[in-house]
Amino acid sequence: GLAALTALLLQLRKEGRVRAAFDEWILCVPIAGRIVLLSNLARMARTMSILMRSGVHLLDTVSIGVRVIQNRTISQSIAGLAGELRQGQRLSNALGHSRHVPPFMLRMLAVGEETGEVHKMLERVAERYEEDLRRGIKRLLSLFEPIVLMVLGLFVAAIVLLMFLAIMDLQSGI
Repeated sequence: GLAALTALLLQLRKEGRVRAAFDEWILCVPIAGRIVLLSNLARMARTMSILMRSGVHLLDTVSIGVRVIQNRTISQSIAGLAGELRQGQRLSNALGHSRHVPPFMLRMLAVGEETGEVHKMLERVAERYEEDLRRGIKRLLSLFEPIVLMVLGLFVAAIVLLMFLAIMDLQSGI
């Protein structure tokens, strides 16, 4: 039953409305939402850094960077970025219109725009977010340890209780 439910949920997640609702919901979950946000922003920053360092045009870099984001909510909030850049806005200002881009990334991009080394700042942002991501995953896993121990303890206690009940039934029949 659990496997069938999981398969059903995974199949439903592929549908547009369900996936959009799931992507919006996961960002609201305290630790998991931060992990999803950081992983997507780190992936985008790393991709854009590599492309800029390779000499790819900024508009192409941005459109590719937005496509590597897996969460549709984040992707849609950044989708109009290329249009704003065509109008002459700076990358940091255009990204500032998204509620999902943290101030740290915006400040680093602003510094990169001032110094002319946006690709280096994007690389630093990616490194920072990847480190935060490692810490977040470690924190999330540390939350599961006590839960797993309690479930295993309850499982062992249930087995022992069932064994004692079987022994008691045998003795009462004698």
